[in-house]
Amino acid sequence: MAILQECPYCHRKQALKHKQCSCGGDLDKAKKARKTRYWINYRQPDGKQKRAYVGSFKDLNGHSIEDARKANSKFEVNKAEKRLLDVKQDTEMTFQQLSDWYLDLEDIKSAPSYRIICIRLNSLNAEIGNKIVSDIKPTNIENYRAKREKQDLSDSYIDDEITAGKTVINRAFENGMISIDTLRNFKSVKKVISNGDNARDRVLTVEEFQRLYDGAEDHLKGILLTGYWTGLRENDVLGLTWNRIDLNERLIRFTVQHRRTQKPKPSEVYIVDELFDFLSKQSNRIRKVDEDSHIFQYYGKPIKSIKRAIKTACSRAKIKYGKNVLGGFIFHDLRHTSITDMRRAGVDALVNKKWHGHSMRDAHSGYHSIDREDLRGAGERLTEYRKNQSTKSSVDHPVDQVGVLEDNHTAK
Repeated sequence: MAILQECPYCHRKQALKHKQCSCGGDLDKAKKARKTRYWINYRQPDGKQKRAYVGSFKDLNGHSIEDARKANSKFEVNKAEKRLLDVKQDTEMTFQQLSDWYLDLEDIKSAPSYRIICIRLNSLNAEIGNKIVSDIKPTNIENYRAKREKQDLSDSYIDDEITAGKTVINRAFENGMISIDTLRNFKSVKKVISNGDNARDRVLTVEEFQRLYDGAEDHLKGILLTGYWTGLRENDVLGLTWNRIDLNERLIRFTVQHRRTQKPKPSEVYIVDELFDFLSKQSNRIRKVDEDSHIFQYYGKPIKSIKRAIKTACSRAKIKYGKNVLGGFIFHDLRHTSITDMRRAGVDALVNKKWHGHSMRDAHSGYHSIDREDLRGAGERLTEYRKNQSTKSSVDHPVDQVGVLEDNHTAK
């Protein structure tokens, strides 16, 4: 058990007797300027060596040699009494290091939203990434929110970034890596937007979708068609692979593994005629043996983002684009369109929920069995409804809000 000094230049932990670091830094000068951080090096009962930052203890200054000696004395007493302080990793790890640990988890790396998670955490780490996790206070996160608000970002966008940080903290707490105090600091920061406050109600008419489809580049057309006829989210559409397409049964399947990475998600979606024709043509295309199995590709690589392509298609179709633009369109609105059109087509509400992957929350719903024939019937009703609407494209139909199924998950 010993006190170690941290070189302020290369951050190497070393014995107090060293006056100069191997990197050339003057350690004595750093001590006098109180730039040196002190650590306690100790051995756990299982034989593993650990280090604890002096500043992680209550009322102790991590840059004070006197406080370092106090902390060391506490460890000596605990050792004599055959017990050691329960020192968590949050007193040693920065938030950036904790984020790296989280992003390296296999279930997170395989999540469809992995790219978005990385973007959110990178933004958060730019502000608090270099801070020791246990040192992060609610004021640090509130300051981050204030800075992002000055950049004219929406409340929901900032909430999502902070929520990504909370998710990392929750996962670390479940694995015994952080203390309850650290968890409490993050949980005390509340979201600005409540569930449902940011729900969208943009629904495309049949005529609008046709204009959007006609104005889209070739690599985007199939993606739009899939979103329009299935109501799947953007990540789910872009992540579709051929092993999940059953053209014989006319089904898109989502296994338990697929549904575990993001909920709610349907187990099966019926492939209507128009989408079936598109997928059939694509499946007949000769593919290389080692070619990627993703359905939607651009120059042989899976498509990961369609934001620019959607914006271009909207411009050509004379449709406003943007989440925060009045009447603006984003890809997630195809999901709202699918749910609304099914309701208008007379599809049973429970079948509509099942199709779009919404949970059957009430006890009564759990007693209803919905099979593939129900899904097939829903697809046929939707097709018939949209065919009829295409012949009346000049008639303005007001949106009936009664009974619309809300989808609280907003596209990012």
